Parts: sequence; structure tokens; C-alpha cells
Amino acid sequence: MQQHQAILAIDTATSICSVSIFARNQVVFEKINEHGRNHAALITGYARQAIEYIKQQNLQLVAIAVNEGPGSYTGLRIGASFAKGLAFGYQIPLIAISGLKALANAFSATLTNENKGNALICPMIDARRMEVYTALYTAYGDEAITPHAQVIDESSFSELPLEKEIYFIGDGALKCASSIKLSNKVHFQNIPSYARNMLFLATEAFDQNNFVDVAYWQPDYIKTYNAIKSTNKVLRGLTKE
Repeated sequence: MQQHQAILAIDTATSICSVSIFARNQVVFEKINEHGRNHAALITGYARQAIEYIKQQNLQLVAIAVNEGPGSYTGLRIGASFAKGLAFGYQIPLIAISGLKALANAFSATLTNENKGNALICPMIDARRMEVYTALYTAYGDEAITPHAQVIDESSFSELPLEKEIYFIGDGALKCASSIKLSNKVHFQNIPSYARNMLFLATEAFDQNNFVDVAYWQPDYIKTYNAIKSTNKVLRGLTKE
């Protein structure tokens, strides 16, 4: 029997704790807990069940993927430590995936090809009060504004092109809905931060040998506020002359 390759993905960056297995270009196993920050107690059991599934299904565990942040400092430390331990123990590569990019990528997959050309995706992870961790992507995965922490007010995102559909997604999006004053066509949706969101990005990283150093890699905590006005050529190209 042919042995299919499997990637075990871990996400503890938010209040959700989740583990997924990617094989045959799909999610074949998943464990999720959405009831608070009990990650340290849950992650070992979830990973044990995932590895048992891999053995039962005759899969070959070839890499560990982990949400690299931004997000909860404690959650990121738990996920990073556990992922590094698994990668070291099984002597397999470690893949670090931006949680913001994973959210944007997962949402982009729900858009039609016709809608993607006119869409910008702004993932938001709650950082308490009116602060979020955020970034901006095209629906094709190009980064227009790099991940950063931002306090949201009525002037936020006023530089975005007016003709675009703007999708604010993630657990920080809904709390910002009443504060963001744009004339654009804007949409707000709470897309949960699940390990499954890393499916395409983790598979792509594995195929390209895009791994991080198990000994020295650290999560992307992004704790300070940065007032960013993008000069990125991707964003400039989105605005009509």
C-alpha cells in the first residue's frame, strides 16, 4: 500500500486550540476546542490522537506546521514549544505560517474567481480593547500591508482604494465594525483561527523546502503599535490613476 505524506498542523495563537492533519491535499483529521485558553492541557492529547490517526491510516508524517503569530503571547509560546518538540523528536522539518495570511488564504478560497480581482482581505486578530493584529492581502495572496498591531479608529484604513471590496475577517473584525468609517463596499466576518487554515500554505512551504530552524525559531509576537501607511507597490498598484 502506498504511504501518503502527512503534515500535522498546530494553532494555539488565539482562544481556539486546534490540530489538523493534511494529507492527499485535504484535511483528514481535526480536533478543535473553542471554549477558552486551556491550550497547555489540550494540545498533548490532541497531538497524541493525531499521531495515532497517522499510524492507523498508514500515513507518513513528514513535517510539523505551526501558526507563528501574531496572537496571544502565552498561546504562541505553547504552540511553538510543542511544535518544536514534535519536529525535533520525529526529526522532521518545522514550518511556520503567518496566522493572518492563513486567515486571508482560507477566506480567499470562498470567493469566486470573478470576485477575487476586486477584493482586498484584511484579517484581524483581537489584541484587546480596540487594538488588533492585522495586515492586508489581495485575494491572490499578495501582501499589501505587512503584519502589525493597530489601534482602530474612524480614520483607520482611509488610504484603501475606494473601488475595492474590503473584507475584514477574523475574531477582531466584528468589534471594529462600528469604528471603521469607509465609503468602500466593506464586509465584516468572524473567520475562526483554525489549524486547517494553513492547509495550502503549509503544503506549499513543504514542497518548496521552506522550513525554519527548530532550535532558534521564535514566534512573531508583534506587540508594539506601528502606525503604518503603506508604500508597498502592491497596494499602490491597486489604486486607479
